[in-house]
Amino acid sequence: WFAEGIAEELLLALSKVEPLSVVARTSSFAFKDTDKTVAEIADILNVQAVLEGSVRRSGKLVRVTAQLIDADSGYHIWSGSYEHEQTDIFALQDQLARSVVHALRIQLGMSDSGVLVAEQTRQPEAYNALIRGRTLLNFGSPQNVNQSISFFEKAVAADPGYALAWGYLAWARSSAVLFKASSEVSQPTTEAYQRALELDPDQGEALAAKAWMAQLMYWDWQTAYELYRQAMESRENTTAMIAYGMYFLGAIDKLNDAISVLKLAEKRDPLNPAYKA
Repeated sequence: WFAEGIAEELLLALSKVEPLSVVARTSSFAFKDTDKTVAEIADILNVQAVLEGSVRRSGKLVRVTAQLIDADSGYHIWSGSYEHEQTDIFALQDQLARSVVHALRIQLGMSDSGVLVAEQTRQPEAYNALIRGRTLLNFGSPQNVNQSISFFEKAVAADPGYALAWGYLAWARSSAVLFKASSEVSQPTTEAYQRALELDPDQGEALAAKAWMAQLMYWDWQTAYELYRQAMESRENTTAMIAYGMYFLGAIDKLNDAISVLKLAEKRDPLNPAYKA
């Protein structure tokens, strides 16, 4: 889960760079613990290159090695190794992301990038709890959702100023409405998304949770629409896209629009099962 957390932050950082097109988390991580080759993975995901690597921790130090591999030739486009203290994990991720972008800059005609991974917390225990909760949340069972909530609660307890953790806590709590009474879910969800948006007005998961609550609890469709759109613009947020397509556009019988949004989600995250329904 620690390696997945680093990989996801790199994925999000690279997705901000034009003209890179980066496959989202669920599909990218679908090949963990498989024996598929880089060429096979690239063919399934329809990508030109695959970034792979390893993470090692020793005491307070984290070492990341990575290589960017051309799918057609199998040759390394770039490789690198980086080491930082755990308290400086975002600097490590930013350095690694910028190195990948620099390797592709001449080929793609891109300009040098500035900071790609902003520091979110300096508390290792908060970061560790966040990525453990985020890994669990993607599986969607009541037990896993409840476990993810407990990890996100640990993250915000360790760092009350961690906007991303508050956002994921809001989204996880809002997801619990699928198996809990809405009256039980509403207040804790609202508290979490309000705190996240106080810290970061563009926090995507918090915006999606607020949209879902506006739609579900108050039938305020206009506010929900505006919040979903803002959430989708905040970053590569396939979670918000799927919720918007399935639960909002589907609910108001705009099926063609829903299909268009979900097809875009499929393009970004082709192996995510959520939109298949």
